[in-house]
Amino acid sequence: MTDPKKNPKSFLEYSSLGFQIIGFMAIFGYLGYRLDEYFALRTPIMTMFGLLFGVIGAMIYLIRSLTKNNE
Repeated sequence: MTDPKKNPKSFLEYSSLGFQIIGFMAIFGYLGYRLDEYFALRTPIMTMFGLLFGVIGAMIYLIRSLTKNNE
């Protein structure tokens, strides 16, 4: 395992994962919000499902990227 102080590239890779998680949640949350507006739903059910799918997608991406880096 490399020391992050000696290798700044690995630090940048790991710090960008946070922005990618936010991106996943923002995209899927926005799509859910638009679906709520389109179907004129009173409760934001599609927004909640969109955020849930965003979190699940972000976690899958995070696990895959971390296990790929450790190989």
